[in-house]
Amino acid sequence: MQIEQITLGERGERVVGEALEELENEGYRAVHSIFLEGCDIDHVLVGPAGVFLIETKYRNGNGLITFRNGQGIFVGNKRRWNGAIQQAKRGASKVSDIIRGKCGLAEGVWPVVVIVGNWRIADEWAFTDARVFTPESLRDYVLQQQPILKRIEIDLIASYLERSGN
Repeated sequence: MQIEQITLGERGERVVGEALEELENEGYRAVHSIFLEGCDIDHVLVGPAGVFLIETKYRNGNGLITFRNGQGIFVGNKRRWNGAIQQAKRGASKVSDIIRGKCGLAEGVWPVVVIVGNWRIADEWAFTDARVFTPESLRDYVLQQQPILKRIEIDLIASYLERSGN
């Protein structure tokens, strides 16, 4: 059972990693597998729309997932996988500290949970400090955002994360 979960987790991270790499042509840089002080970060996407910390979860099954701000992730009426939201928030906080302390920038980091599998996501949030997406909806969301970072800032943040987290 444990080996199967690791394999599914690795598969999910690979799917998300490939989706993030597709954004390179749009000016984004993806940093994968960052380890910071007891925090295992799956991915950080840095680009014109800002910085996104991505916690990946591969889940068997299918159907509709609802993300309700302040309440969590639901499948039907049952809360599921809410530890992933807390993981993303902790990681985003650590990456924000690096960006402020080491890069000298005040850029915040959006915590994101990406659920891989045969799922659709209904968002019931207006203002939130986290987001939940599928790999496809993450890509669409990022590309719809207004630019806030310059190329030099993107390169500085991504380069520092690449060096500091391995």
